[in-house]
Amino acid sequence: AYEMQLQSRRRFLHLRAADAVRVTYDNDPTPHYAEMAHHYHFGEARDDERTYAVLAGDHAAAEFANDDALRFYSRSLALTESDDRHEQRSLLLRREAVFDLLGAREQQEQDLNALTYLEEDALPEERGTLLLRQTEFQRITGDYEGAQRTVALALQMADEGNDIQQKVRCLHLQGRILWPMGQYSNARTTLQKAQRIAADNGLQKYVTLCNYDIGVTYQQENRYDAARTYFGNAQIGFEATDDRMGLARCTAMMGVIENEVGRYLSAQRQYLSALDLCETIGWRFGVAVCLGYLCNNHFALGDYESAKQFNQRNIVLSRELADQNGLANSLDTGGLIEFMHGHFDLAEKQCSQALALYQEIGARRDEAYALTHLGLVAIQQDDLNRAATYLKNAVDYRTESGEFAARIDSLAAIANVHALRGEHEKSITIV
Repeated sequence: AYEMQLQSRRRFLHLRAADAVRVTYDNDPTPHYAEMAHHYHFGEARDDERTYAVLAGDHAAAEFANDDALRFYSRSLALTESDDRHEQRSLLLRREAVFDLLGAREQQEQDLNALTYLEEDALPEERGTLLLRQTEFQRITGDYEGAQRTVALALQMADEGNDIQQKVRCLHLQGRILWPMGQYSNARTTLQKAQRIAADNGLQKYVTLCNYDIGVTYQQENRYDAARTYFGNAQIGFEATDDRMGLARCTAMMGVIENEVGRYLSAQRQYLSALDLCETIGWRFGVAVCLGYLCNNHFALGDYESAKQFNQRNIVLSRELADQNGLANSLDTGGLIEFMHGHFDLAEKQCSQALALYQEIGARRDEAYALTHLGLVAIQQDDLNRAATYLKNAVDYRTESGEFAARIDSLAAIANVHALRGEHEKSITIV
């Protein structure tokens, strides 16, 4: 009986404390949601605990306190009634977004599967959101064909429901799927369409996001002035909303342009700044991207040992993130580093692994790079026929896609093959 009195007294005091916090900080309750959830938990006020656990999770997610966000969302789910499928979907979407940020792909996929199971009585808007989250998961893990199919379903649903914001989200994501596949013009057309609709309907967030992705398409085509303009506009939009992930992206891409025009130390500063921001907010995918950029930067400076260290970290992280494109990039770069050290068998192994991954996910532009690198390796291995085949395939793709400037390395290597064969006239003709 005495123990029961103590428990009852403890519940009463915690409920009093929760009410006191709520009243005291009525004008600015946000920083105190976690405290209220704590007191309602020990006060055994299940509904109130769930309410404030959700709010505490939202606050933690907004502050990139990702572990706290996961803890509160998971607790909220545990407190949600089994027949409240709408609330379960809402909480799963919140938690899945945090898993996405952290690159916890297994847990993220589990939440997406749970959402699929719960979608039977979902509203059209909820189903559309789930399709877009599935699309993003497919895109980030390199399943571009699957992503295209899924986003097409979401776009059809948005058109049928005349949901303008959902349509903009679909078009934006379609554009983001196309540019890693080397379809820059198609990506840009799709993104510009999304941006026009967003601007006409006051959806400034998507105007900004499209500015960034359009900038990427121009950067990939080496049209740096246009890229800088779009990245600059995106940066203004990200700063206005304190979008730290967006700011990290813009900073990194400005570094890419600096690196590609030969301003390596300036690029390095941009990369390190972006890396620090990604680490601060716990965005592991962004960390992996920045490690890859720093690897390329040190490679360009001839610091192959530092490049290798960054690359090895990136390979490990890309595997953990199930980032197939990032992993392929790291393997290809690793092959180049081994090439520079004269380890041609290792170089061939890594570049071949990269090529297989690029072909699997349909990353044609990057596939051409791997083919060129394998051609360079084959030359050093005195296998000129194999070298010529690799290099011709790389040039053929660049020609088909209109990336004429990008053919230079491949054409120079083909000229070298002809020279080594004693075919000097053919070599001179290519040069």
